[in-house]
Amino acid sequence: GGKAAVVSPPKEAERKAVGFAGGGQKGGGGGDRMVRLARELWEFDAVHARLAKDLERYLKGVEVEDPVSLAAYLESKMGAMDADEARKRWRAEAKGKAEAARRVGARERREAQAEKQEERIKGATARSAAERRALEERREAQLKREEELCE
Repeated sequence: GGKAAVVSPPKEAERKAVGFAGGGQKGGGGGDRMVRLARELWEFDAVHARLAKDLERYLKGVEVEDPVSLAAYLESKMGAMDADEARKRWRAEAKGKAEAARRVGARERREAQAEKQEERIKGATARSAAERRALEERREAQLKREEELCE
C-alpha cells in the first residue's frame, strides 16, 4: 500500500491571506484562540479520518497505513464497550437488589399494619364487651330497684 497524502492545516500566511488572523474581533487577541481551536479540531478530524480509512481497509482485508494507531483505537473502543457492559450489569444487579429490598419492606409494612389492625380490633372487642357487661349490670340493678319498689 502506498502512502496517502496527509492533508495539513492552512499555514499562517494562508490564514492571513483569507482574513482569518484576527477572527474579526477588536484587538485580535481572541483570534489566536480561535486559530488554536481550529487547528486542534482540524488535527482531531484528520486523525479520525485516517482511522476511518484504515478501519475500512482493515475490514476489506487490505493492508492498513497505521496498524499501531488502529490497534490502539480498537483496543480503547473495546475497553469502553467492556466498561459499558460492566456498568449495565452492575446497574441491573443494583436494580434487582433494590426491588427485592422494596418487596421485603412492603411485606413487613403490610404485616405491621395487619398486626396493628388486629390490636385495634381486640381493643374494640374488649371495650364493647366491657360496655355490654356494664349495661347489663345497670339493667339488673334497675330491675332490682323496680322489684324493691313494687314490694
